[in-house]
Amino acid sequence: METPIDEIVFNIVYYKETNLYEEIIQRYQKQIFSYCYRFLRNKQDAEDATQDVFFKSYQNLHTYEYGSSFSAWLYKIAYHHCINKKRKSQMFSKLIHLLPTETTTPI
Repeated sequence: METPIDEIVFNIVYYKETNLYEEIIQRYQKQIFSYCYRFLRNKQDAEDATQDVFFKSYQNLHTYEYGSSFSAWLYKIAYHHCINKKRKSQMFSKLIHLLPTETTTPI
C-alpha cells in the first residue's frame, strides 16, 4: 500500500526525513516531465525544468497546505517555473536579434 503523500511531506518537514523526498520524485517525475515538455517543447529544457521544479518544491515543502492536493501544488510550481523559463528564453532571443551582425570587409 502506498504511503499517503501528506504523511510523507509531514515526515520530511517535521522529522527531517529527507530521504523520503525520493519517493515523491518517483511518484511525480514522469508527469512533471511531460507537463514541462508540453510547455517548453524541448527535451533538454524539460529535463532541466523538471529537476528545478523538484528542487524548488523541496525548498518550499513547508508552504504546502496539508489536506490539499499535493499534485496541484506541484503543478503550480511547474507552471510558474516553465512560464518564467519561456519568458527568459524569448527575451534572450529578442536580444540576440538586436545585436549587430558581423560583416567582413577586405583589408
